Amino acid sequence: MSVEGRAPVAPTKSRVLPAYRVHGLVVASEIPFSAPSAEPSASPDVVIRVEDFEVERTKSGRVLLAYDYPNGASVVVTDETGGYLIGYSGLLRILVSHDLGQVRLWAESDVGRALAPALVEGWVMAFVLQLAHHCVLHASAVVFDEGAVAFMGNSGMGKSTTATLLCSRGAQFLADDVLRVGGSAQGAVAYPGSRSARLRPGASELATEVPFALCKPTSDGRLGVTFAGAPIEGPVALRAVLIPWPSRQASSVSVSWLDPRLAVVELSAYPRLYDWRITGPPQRQFSWAAEVATALPVGHLIVPWGPPWPPELITHLYESVLTQLRSWAGP
Repeated sequence: MSVEGRAPVAPTKSRVLPAYRVHGLVVASEIPFSAPSAEPSASPDVVIRVEDFEVERTKSGRVLLAYDYPNGASVVVTDETGGYLIGYSGLLRILVSHDLGQVRLWAESDVGRALAPALVEGWVMAFVLQLAHHCVLHASAVVFDEGAVAFMGNSGMGKSTTATLLCSRGAQFLADDVLRVGGSAQGAVAYPGSRSARLRPGASELATEVPFALCKPTSDGRLGVTFAGAPIEGPVALRAVLIPWPSRQASSVSVSWLDPRLAVVELSAYPRLYDWRITGPPQRQFSWAAEVATALPVGHLIVPWGPPWPPELITHLYESVLTQLRSWAGP
């Protein structure tokens, strides 16, 4: 069963926690992740527990991040004596230790318990990764023989849908919604994240095109699609970043590569976490973008959108992305 289809979260009696490999980390968690299990001997980088807690407040209560979502939800993060305190719309309280190794979560209602798995696997892990000085893209990603391709953008721009369609034709799913990227001697790399894609209602019918996938409704009204097959175990060379632009007017799939100067802007334009009140995470994101924009192709992907969906959409999408990836000759 995918993460989103599980029962509402409640604290467990056993203190031996399941451990997962995700974003290049070992995460031991009472809240299930849609990720491969880590070997029992692996030492966890992050431990997530469901338990009530009290936190000693600082006098200043410095705000690290505060954001109001269009759907009415809100999130506020303050720096307290006991750690970083995250409040989510009065539904969840989350305390992240200053060393980022311990996460404690408490739901204030049944609604909060239902939302906890998706929030922890997405928002909380993005917060931990960014404070640990890792670059995080608001992106889904798949892997071809040539390497990984990330689909980056705001919510509703088709990231998960595009990745799901490509997996129905043979690509391997790498991550959804949160993508950790880094550098290596050979260039940028992308790390495996969640193995489940969350599709919006308008795109959920496309899940029938994915062979051997497990589909379950999510707590936020989407469809969770968990992909079969052996998980990708390590980082993969990142070969391109595409920003999907769903279009009801377009008649064909097309890719247009960006000038490196515009690529820097686009790589910084879709953060996973908004409205930081501190400079560190946004500056690190921009520095990474400036470093890789001359070597990593970044482009716009125009996709004819439905419903109704063009009958040859999946084939054209797969062929267009691969053709453009193989033909890119640099800026």
